[in-house]
Amino acid sequence: MSALPPPLPRDRDDVPGRLNAQLQEDTLVAAMSEMVDRYSRNFPQHRASAGAHTHPTPKAKLGGDVVLLTGATGALGSTLLAQLVSNTDVSRVFVLNRRSPTGVPLVRRQMDAMAEAGFEASKLVRSPKVVLLETDLPDDRLGLSDEVYEEIRTSVTHIFHNAYLVNFNVPLSGFEPNVRTLRHLIDLALASPHPTPPRLLFVSTGDVWSKKPDLDGPVPEVLTPAKYATRGGYGQSKWVCEHVMANAAKTTPLRPIIVRVGQISGGRNGAWNAHEWFPAMIRSSTYLGCLPILEQDIRWIPVDTVSQAMIEMRDSPFTVHQLEHPRPVHWNAVMHPIARTLHLPLVPYAEWLGRLERSGRSLKTQARSKHSNEHGESDEQSENLNESEEETKRKNPAWTLVAFFRGIRPHRSQTPWRTAVGQTVFGMEHALSQAPCLREERLARLGGEDAVKWLEFWRRVGVLDWGVRASL
Repeated sequence: MSALPPPLPRDRDDVPGRLNAQLQEDTLVAAMSEMVDRYSRNFPQHRASAGAHTHPTPKAKLGGDVVLLTGATGALGSTLLAQLVSNTDVSRVFVLNRRSPTGVPLVRRQMDAMAEAGFEASKLVRSPKVVLLETDLPDDRLGLSDEVYEEIRTSVTHIFHNAYLVNFNVPLSGFEPNVRTLRHLIDLALASPHPTPPRLLFVSTGDVWSKKPDLDGPVPEVLTPAKYATRGGYGQSKWVCEHVMANAAKTTPLRPIIVRVGQISGGRNGAWNAHEWFPAMIRSSTYLGCLPILEQDIRWIPVDTVSQAMIEMRDSPFTVHQLEHPRPVHWNAVMHPIARTLHLPLVPYAEWLGRLERSGRSLKTQARSKHSNEHGESDEQSENLNESEEETKRKNPAWTLVAFFRGIRPHRSQTPWRTAVGQTVFGMEHALSQAPCLREERLARLGGEDAVKWLEFWRRVGVLDWGVRASL
């Protein structure tokens, strides 16, 4: 996970506002329910081929599971691919990645992603187990040729559906291609000639709980009402996908696996997308000259563990699983080592946020200066200002997320069953029963060693300058 939408707004004593909010919620719920109904129509009937119960399965013939993985060029996808290839119970992995909008070859994109995540990219990507395919997933038959589609249909035993648009500014309608892709995967699974359809694992989000009121403990591993998932188009569409899968399970032999994932942290080499909220906070802190204190616990879970847990859950008897670190630590467990490494003071969150907001005003001043240049100053002066503004944004990326940071709750007492950024605390009974990698002896608490790895990764990829300071 990644990046998160802005936390929930504060409650206000505003009757007209509440009525309008209720009307908006009702409209969203209706749109979500309509989309579920539309994509739950006419599921194909699963028909095992003649002799399927007596003939060897692809798993038996090939010596292991045959996996279809969608979306393998991000941190989680590349880690899933690496771990699936290394798994002796897996004999083949078909990988479906979207086409590059810039024309970068598929193998190069996959190798770059895996190398960034710290894996031996060439060896893994060129493994005889791996079949890399570039396609348009929302298209009929997943955009594949008839020959390739048939090979996948007749051999796959498990589907890991990870590919998904991550954009918190897009409404529900903008995610319909993702819902369509899920339906294509359901149809593919039900068209399997095996005695039972392939298991279909879907990577979901805690945003389906985002608007649940009156929390009195961790949220359970169950399907949620639509009204709890109306916070944004991303979470709404994930809710739709969960319920389309649940409807398929009611009327067909499909046994889906839903895995809601909390905040994912850096992997084996510290790799953590520098544009997410926490990396942006750290990068801006070197510019602002201080780091924030929060009286909160963190439940971030390393991407390697998320991937391994999903692989261990692939034959789970349960439908819904929730995944975050089962042993939270205090914010200071990672922030103190970061402060020592960066030689930055820790300050109350309100002070840090104030510095961030003042830094934004300086950017606005630059923008006004730029406007002046358009009315008489030289092109060279204008170019210098443009470069200065872009450089400041690079060093101070948290400013572009200032609305998000204004919504953070610095004290656990304000929302004891939500994290600082508004996510619910997960119940994890199903996940813990199915994923041995989550046990205490195999998954240590986050601490200073993890935090330093993140810093080293961000410096290595050129987005963190440990020497920058500012006076505001």
